[in-house]
Parts: sequence; C-alpha cells; structure tokens
Amino acid sequence: MAPGLDVTVETVCRCCNHGWMGTLEDKASQVLTPMIQSGQETSLYAARRSLLAVWATKTAMMFEQVHPDNAGIPPEHYGELYRDHTRPPQHTVVWMGRYDPSDTSLRYKFVPLHSPDSVYRPGRGEAYGSSFTVGQVCFLVFGHPVHEQVAVEYQELGIVRIYPVHRGVDVTWPPEAHLSFFGFASLADSFGVRSSDG
Repeated sequence: MAPGLDVTVETVCRCCNHGWMGTLEDKASQVLTPMIQSGQETSLYAARRSLLAVWATKTAMMFEQVHPDNAGIPPEHYGELYRDHTRPPQHTVVWMGRYDPSDTSLRYKFVPLHSPDSVYRPGRGEAYGSSFTVGQVCFLVFGHPVHEQVAVEYQELGIVRIYPVHRGVDVTWPPEAHLSFFGFASLADSFGVRSSDG
C-alpha cells in the first residue's frame, strides 16, 4: 500500500486482495513512494503512466466502497478492471498533480456528473469525478459508461493528464505549480463534460 494511504475495504475478496491488487500496490509503491514522501522529480514514461492510472482508478473504487453514499462509478467499470488489470476501464481519463506539501491530510472528493445530451441514469448520473491526495501526490479520475464519445474539457495548473497515454510524449512529475487545498477541492467539479460529434 502506498505510504500515507490506509484504507480498509471489507468488500474485497481475499483472492483479489492478495493477488492482482497486492501486485498492483507493490508495483505502484515503487514509483509513488519517493514522490509522496519527498516530492522527488520522477520521469513518467508511458508504462509508468499506465501503471499509475490503473492504481488511481482502483483506489477511487476502493474509496467508493468506504463511502457508499458517494456511489456513482459504473458497475461495468468494476467488471472491466477485474477482467483486465493492465489498463483503466474504457472511457476513463486520469490526471495527476502535486499537492501542497505542507498539508499531510488524506483528502478525497467524489462528484457525480451529468452529460446534458445523454440519457439520465436515475440516482447515479452518467459520469463521475473522483479526486484524492496521497502525501504530495494528487489524482483525478474521470469516467463514464456512455457509449457515445465524450469530450473532456479540463485545464488546471499543477496537474497533467497521464491516461489515456500519448506515447512519445514526455511527462515529468511534479508540475511547476502545486495545488492548494482549495485547488484540490475544486478538481472534480471544475471541468465540463459535453457530448462530442467527433
């Protein structure tokens, strides 16, 4: 488990917890530990970005299990990640940034989102934004089950997109700016979602 993150989820079966999820935690911790603890500059080449995106998506799902009132991640996304642990579910976008190093609190926020051109799913919404911090690292996971293409419009200082992976593009962490508490608090609900004709 990544240092600074202690989340106990009783709904996870022993086979998963000590199998693929345990392996994922071990691999992600090797990359995340120096970033979380000291803000060490780290080159995030394509394989690392994919790894951290999967870890962030899995962690967002675990937070949802701890906070069931915030439930909104599509059930089919759980199934996709269970079947294929090498990449986030389809229609998932992940950003990563640097959080205020003076604030060591664990932060988590979940926001259900609605695409105006999509059929409303009663009680759940068509999309979600889940953001959380671990030490000096913060993640934003956006996902939706809508079958048409959805364009995500999001720009924020101190955060970079790590998934989908654009090969041939160099990404170095941390960004020049870091997010304050207020910047983090606005992450999950500060971008727009719209249907795309492309």
